[in-house]
Amino acid sequence: EQYKSITLILLGEVYHLMGNESTALKYITQALEFPEHRSAAHYLLGEIYQKQNNLTLALTHFSTITEGEYHVPAVLNSAVILNKNQQFDDALELLRSADPSDFQEQKQLLLLEVKTLINAKNIAEANELLTHILKNLPEDPDFLQQQRAIELKKTPELNAQPEILPHMLP
Repeated sequence: EQYKSITLILLGEVYHLMGNESTALKYITQALEFPEHRSAAHYLLGEIYQKQNNLTLALTHFSTITEGEYHVPAVLNSAVILNKNQQFDDALELLRSADPSDFQEQKQLLLLEVKTLINAKNIAEANELLTHILKNLPEDPDFLQQQRAIELKKTPELNAQPEILPHMLP
């Protein structure tokens, strides 16, 4: 009984990785009965439903995780889904309310916040956030890449590929 929940989680994860989602769902759903691994079960269920494009169920499972090691990953996945649904304000609120436990989680949250602002066409706020971040992390390649993306969005005429007209061909 003591190891039943972790066994169910591990079996579910193995079947999920093998692509056998129906069997994975069966095992992971059973693991929800055990409080000590409930967050892991909800997270895996959210991933499976997200993969199946059942975004409502994925959000339902991710949103039950309010603390612990799966909290920030669940927030990140939820924000990706909200971005996909063009619910940018909800995604930003969720990202800003998360409590990262380390620098890597904080960086992932900030990167997704910048991308969400860009998706929402709030370029000025995205640029302001990036400017602030890059003062502290001037050489970070991920944030520099986002800054470049903003620069390209601000100057689309510089991105445009020249159109090749038939009379220009040899």
